Amino acid sequence: MEGMTPEALFHTLLGLGTQWKVVRCEFEAVEGVVRLWIEETPYLWNGESIGAKEAVTAYDHTEELVWRHLNVFEHRCEIRCRLPRGQKATTGQVYRVLPPWEGLSKHFTQAFEAMALLLMRQMPVAAVARHVGETDTRLWRMLKAQVAAAYPKVDWSGVVCVGCDELNVRKGHHYVSVFCDLIGKRVLFATPGKDKAVWQSFVAEMDRHNGHPRAITEVSIDMSPAYVAGVKENLGDQAGNRLRQVSRHRSRQPGPRRNAQSRTPAGGPGRRRLFDGEQMGALKEPGEPYRKTGGALSGLAQAQSRHGEGA
Repeated sequence: MEGMTPEALFHTLLGLGTQWKVVRCEFEAVEGVVRLWIEETPYLWNGESIGAKEAVTAYDHTEELVWRHLNVFEHRCEIRCRLPRGQKATTGQVYRVLPPWEGLSKHFTQAFEAMALLLMRQMPVAAVARHVGETDTRLWRMLKAQVAAAYPKVDWSGVVCVGCDELNVRKGHHYVSVFCDLIGKRVLFATPGKDKAVWQSFVAEMDRHNGHPRAITEVSIDMSPAYVAGVKENLGDQAGNRLRQVSRHRSRQPGPRRNAQSRTPAGGPGRRRLFDGEQMGALKEPGEPYRKTGGALSGLAQAQSRHGEGA
């Protein structure tokens, strides 16, 4: 629009409405930083009174606070504001007004947090910190706040296929068990330990997320006795009878697997032809024949035969 000032332009871009206004903006060329100063308008207290359902008046202001916003072109952008504090007429309670741009972290705006979260889905937090010019401590704090706000709202009603494995988090045999939705491709839950009690914790968490243990029909785990007992005790027979027994079948044939691999040059096509796309233990249920047969299983059978003849 003709004659629009920089302050009016940023006011429109930020979508501040009638309760806030940009009173000053500047560009620091040496530091490469765009700074925006925002203040409230008298219309703010009308909105606060409606929200509180009682009269709210201005009390005082905080010290100047700073929020990191999305870059303006390639330059860092900061929003600065002395936030007003209001006082409720009935109770006399004094509180800090929440500005519309503030994210869950006190250092970032909502728009910056959304951009950082998109990056953190694809990159390590330390790499994102270098990319955006922030400390990884602040980004971790923001990520934890986002998870804490979103996790209680996650719905597990459609979870029917679960995978679980332990993860060594630091030296000294400190483990956590991580539960995943294998169909939805998402992490569901993590809890310290690798005994059968972790399944009890998982079932208790399912109740808080609209899930039910009897809805789980298939489980993929390593066959440690603790995990097997935990599944059968907490998920019932419908899951316990469908365990994908990876370790048991793998451990049966260590010799043929090594011999078959050693006969094929490293990285050669024969090795991939023998095992590509086929996890032997995942194809068979206890007491049942293989439901799938293919080149890989045929190759494994030939390798077994050769191994037996050599013995």
